[in-house]
Parts: sequence; structure tokens; C-alpha cells
Amino acid sequence: MAIKDLLVLVEDSPACRSRIRMAFLMATKYNAHLTAAYIRRTDLLPRGVANLVPDAESLSASLEQADNEKAERIAQLFHDGAERWGRRDTSHWLCVRSEPDTAAGAVGRYADLVIAGQFTRRDRFQPGVNPDEVVFSSGRPMLIVPDAFVPGDTLVEHAVLGWNGSREAARALADAMLILETHTRVSVVMVGEHPSFERRFDLDIQTHLERHGVRAESVTIDQDAADPGLDLLNYAEKSGAGLLVMGAYSHSRIREDVLGGATRSVLKRMTIPVLMAH
Repeated sequence: MAIKDLLVLVEDSPACRSRIRMAFLMATKYNAHLTAAYIRRTDLLPRGVANLVPDAESLSASLEQADNEKAERIAQLFHDGAERWGRRDTSHWLCVRSEPDTAAGAVGRYADLVIAGQFTRRDRFQPGVNPDEVVFSSGRPMLIVPDAFVPGDTLVEHAVLGWNGSREAARALADAMLILETHTRVSVVMVGEHPSFERRFDLDIQTHLERHGVRAESVTIDQDAADPGLDLLNYAEKSGAGLLVMGAYSHSRIREDVLGGATRSVLKRMTIPVLMAH
């Protein structure tokens, strides 16, 4: 199955311009349809707050007007991009009012790949969806673009695949295969020792990739950081990679939320796009 349907999640933020550019770069490379989804909150003025605010009706109307202006602003940015990239006939604008994470997960199920922004905010009234929620609910791979990332005129054709033999890593590899097949350089990076069953059964993920036509190099690095996610990220940055592919949450989500982990570390400190799947 080819990549033919992309979804980019957008909001009124400074980082969204670069994310839209990244989405159009990918849509152009894969000749894919691109949908931009702007999800408007249903609770611009929650009932509990409205009961405490004088003239809540007037305030609610002002918030609604400001939200309409945001939607129009980001829609224009997307339409300008479609015109600039010559993809007006293969792009679609979607604006819905719903709970952001829930709606993003539902809409994402109708795309081959979801492109989202980095999310480090915990204020529920800030814009944007939380990608580490949507990667679970959508059932689709998610390409997360860092807030500080600025794409060039073309995509960087070097991808790093984080591999530890886990189910999540295998899922990410399967979901990213169509992308890896189009890259000129793929590095399979293992932090620490190779998985024990690979040594026991003489298995090799590099051979598996080569059978898909992917010419990959195998790299083993020592664990220097607090967790392997940061080691993967550091290697990808230093090697000039344009994409890091890794599985999400190889431990329980409760443990990740409380103690951190590779997923949390990468989401917080990423400087290049990261493709995650679960």
C-alpha cells in the first residue's frame, strides 16, 4: 500500500507554519492527498468558569469571535501553501468542533500517516493536540514535527530506525517501511547489546530491510544518556538524519507518565521529526 492520504493537525501557533510546509513536502514527494484538520474546542468558556464571571454571555461571544478569526487565519495559511506547492486540487481543509485529542484520533484513522506538532504544554486551554495520546487512539503512525524545526526545500533522505526487537519497534518499522523504502540512507541503531533472540536464532533486522529493497547500515551504540531514547536522538542529530523512527511506549503508559522513559524524553527534547507507532 502506498502513502496516498496524509493528515496534518494544525492550530494557531508559530510552529504551525513549518509543520504545514513539512506536510506539503511529504505530499509532493509521495503524490498524496493532504488534509489539514483544525479542531476547535467545545468548551471555550467552561460552565464552571462561566458561573464565576460577570457578563459571561458577552465574554463567550468574544471568545467565539476570536476562535473564528484563528480558524480563518490558519485556513488561509494552509490554502496559501496548497497554492504555492501546486496542490490545490489534492488538498482539503477540515474544521471541526470537538475535544481535540479524541477528534484527532478519530480523524486520523482515515489517513495513512498523521503529522502533528510537538506538545509539551499541560494547560488544557492551550491550542493543539497531544500526539502521545493520538498515537494510541488513532491506530495510525504519527510523524511529530518539533516546534523549533524548520524544513528545507527538500526532505533529508537519511532516516534512523531505533531498534530493540520489541513489539513496538516492529510496529514502527512496519508503519514506516513505505517511507524507509524511499530514503537513500537508513541507519538501524541499537542502544547496548543486540536483542538476545537475534543472537540465539541468527536473526538480523538489516537483512529484513534489504529484502524490502532498503539498503541499511547497522549501528550499535553504548547507552550514555539516562535512557536509550536520548541516545537515539543524539545519534540521529549528530549523523545529520532528517527522521527518527521508533516505537512508542515499550513500557506501561503509567510507568512512562510517572518515571519518564524513551518516549517522553524524545517528545520533550526532539529537534528533528520523529515517526512513532504503537
